[in-house]
Amino acid sequence: MFGLFILFASLAIFAGPANADAFPKQLFNKTISLTWGEALGFESLVGHANGSNAYIGEKLIYVSSTGRPFVRYRLKGMGDSRSNVQFHQKLHSPDDEGSTQFQGGTVVSHQDFGGIVRRSVVTFDASFASCSLTQTIGKSSSSPTYTGLNGSEYKLTSSTVGSASCSIKDGNAVGG
Repeated sequence: MFGLFILFASLAIFAGPANADAFPKQLFNKTISLTWGEALGFESLVGHANGSNAYIGEKLIYVSSTGRPFVRYRLKGMGDSRSNVQFHQKLHSPDDEGSTQFQGGTVVSHQDFGGIVRRSVVTFDASFASCSLTQTIGKSSSSPTYTGLNGSEYKLTSSTVGSASCSIKDGNAVGG
């Protein structure tokens, strides 16, 4: 069940509340590419084995020519070395997609995926030519449990973020 598996969640959204700052023109027609490693510990609520899984997260944020952000979010995971392989794709409802906005010189983006929230804070150099990423993970306050790929309920017991990177590229990598 929690053997080798790949979790693939792909999401393309527009998000940005009216009170957010406008994205700077230097980011128009650019894609901000975020990548990080993470490990999640879990406890089964229905008698399955407790354990942990490691993931690689990727978030692409494209800022259009009008300053609107579009996001694609992917999460790939590998558990232990068992031979079971599963693929998972979830389409999010508007209530759990998250948001992406420009706030005080940084991009702040979060996604709630099944009760686990991932928050990305991107800071830029003065010319918006390079960036750095601070990634955090935690439980959603509205959902202390999450549903695993096997349909069972689990409780998140630990979360750790590993290395994180950020880069800026010309063009739209989200739409492709």
